[in-house]
Amino acid sequence: ALATPPVLLQRFHRHYGYHSRRHGAFSGKDADTFVNWHRRTDIRDDQDGPRQLNGNAASILSLRGGGIHGNLALTLTDTEYLPIANNVASVAPVHPAPLVYTANATGPQQVEQARLYKLNLEEFRVYHSVNQALRSQQLEAVNPTYLLAVKDPILGFGQVTSLALITHLRTVYGIITLTMLTQNKKKMSANWHPPTPIEDLFEQL
Repeated sequence: ALATPPVLLQRFHRHYGYHSRRHGAFSGKDADTFVNWHRRTDIRDDQDGPRQLNGNAASILSLRGGGIHGNLALTLTDTEYLPIANNVASVAPVHPAPLVYTANATGPQQVEQARLYKLNLEEFRVYHSVNQALRSQQLEAVNPTYLLAVKDPILGFGQVTSLALITHLRTVYGIITLTMLTQNKKKMSANWHPPTPIEDLFEQL
């Protein structure tokens, strides 16, 4: 039989405890772990920063989007994510409304409702904590000059998602690979020999 949402949430949190003990990534009991996690894995150390960022997102468990790709949806567009997840969308968790017990709920029923409420609230907190950690990695790796267009004058980057930063950089500045940088450096270092037209040198640069 398929697991019900409450059972899935229980598995979700049991795995978080295991994942944290084994990999040092996250514990629901210690939100500060995210600070150390994003500093340990610096995307500036990898010439392929976007791929490293995707790996970081995928390493933190989430039951959404099929449940086997972690929080990868935080760094990929729907067009990129859906083929990977067999067209199972990853929908961001919403903050649960204040807990209100159902009418005539017994004592044990109220305990169960409170427990499930806490699980939903924790999933919401984890999702946004992961996004915050990914965003912090990007802000440390990218010159802030290139991100001013998405920076709010009051909130700064507080409400900007990791994917929004990625989308902005792709749209405005394109994607620059290590191969492109190497070829460009080689082209700029090539000798210019008069009487070759000076325009050829300008084109070379």
